[in-house]
Amino acid sequence: GRSEYLGDQVPFTEPLHVSHTGLDPEHGLPHLDVRFLALRKAFDLPSRTMRESLIDAFMEHCHPWTPIVERRWLEETDQRRPSLLLLQAVFLAGSRVLSSPLVHTSSPEFYERARALFFHGHEKNTTLAIVAVCLLQWWNPTGPEKFSVNTSGFWVRIGVELAYQVGLHKEPADGPFKSFRRRLWWTLVVSN
Repeated sequence: GRSEYLGDQVPFTEPLHVSHTGLDPEHGLPHLDVRFLALRKAFDLPSRTMRESLIDAFMEHCHPWTPIVERRWLEETDQRRPSLLLLQAVFLAGSRVLSSPLVHTSSPEFYERARALFFHGHEKNTTLAIVAVCLLQWWNPTGPEKFSVNTSGFWVRIGVELAYQVGLHKEPADGPFKSFRRRLWWTLVVSN
């Protein structure tokens, strides 16, 4: 915690317990945030056929450039629902590489949904949030001459900052996620 680097010189209070009253039980967010996300249609998903097309396009065209998503993470099972933020980010990336103009016009919607989910803290798994941020780089509506926080460079910087916070830049411990952690870190490095 902060006491490790602040020492006794700087007084601070660090709450050890966060109240969970007033949170939506399904999403773990304040009710007002859930209402905002619902208004932004962040919980909406395209039809199953469209989802499969977008995931297929992502796996074929985007995955070679950002090899940080396992297809099984995007599949719903009886035990697990996929990350909504990750799904919206995959749909965004997939929509950018599909040739159908109908799907391409959905790109701004997928981007806005993923962006809203990210900034409202919907995703509790930090690693999946970093993965989704890497995928949001597929959205770049303006050229570098225009100021915007909706560019690939913005999302790379957010991803790198989050990666540093969780120690992704350090040599991972031996384990089943060692190669994935390296791949995620180097995806950010290469993108930077």
